[in-house]
Amino acid sequence: MFKLHPNTVLVELLEDDRRSLFEKKIKTNDGKQISLVTDLKAEENSDDALYQTVNLGRVISVAEDVTHILVGDIVLLDYTVDISPEHTVMHEDEYKLVCLQAKNTYHDDEAVLYPNRQRQRMLWVWRKGERREITPILGMYRNGTVIPNDDIVFCEYNNDNVLTLMFSGIHYNAQRNKIVSRVVVAAPEASQAKPGDGVMIENSLMFPFKFGDIMYDMVFQEDILCRVHV
Repeated sequence: MFKLHPNTVLVELLEDDRRSLFEKKIKTNDGKQISLVTDLKAEENSDDALYQTVNLGRVISVAEDVTHILVGDIVLLDYTVDISPEHTVMHEDEYKLVCLQAKNTYHDDEAVLYPNRQRQRMLWVWRKGERREITPILGMYRNGTVIPNDDIVFCEYNNDNVLTLMFSGIHYNAQRNKIVSRVVVAAPEASQAKPGDGVMIENSLMFPFKFGDIMYDMVFQEDILCRVHV
């Protein structure tokens, strides 16, 4: 049906997922279902619009060289997929079709800026083996199991921020610890961290992801400092 470029998948962002950002179905006392508005749609390109993005999609086609993602998989997406037009193939009303890179790509060479009159030392632009392009697909949900994509590690979520009161009376969230511990939920096969392991991670390098009623803390596997006994 679709002929895709290598290392790409075609994903549909579902209308029901977008509706769930703004409304919730409730049942009245007489058994009828009605829609309750929970939020108003933010203006396009505003900061609030970043929190009203669809982060789930269903795979409808994969390129011939993609074997780790299957048609029918539910994919967990970075928020940029829904707000960036570069991925969009079709957009009609609340339905959107996007074409996404399936796995990270890496540099197979090196690039440097050599010293000159303005710069006294050599600077690396990139090194061999560093990421060139990062896939926005964080993981897949298949047969009731979360499967990390590429080098993402899923950990149990924990809010380490504390509400701090300043002398001026203003409250703000502050990180309690720079280095925190987490329990691994799912990890790539090549990762040394395995499900159930305790790991130490720098707080600022994690990012939360909500999937249904479940929250995860995610981190790149190279940002895990060490494993610990839990």
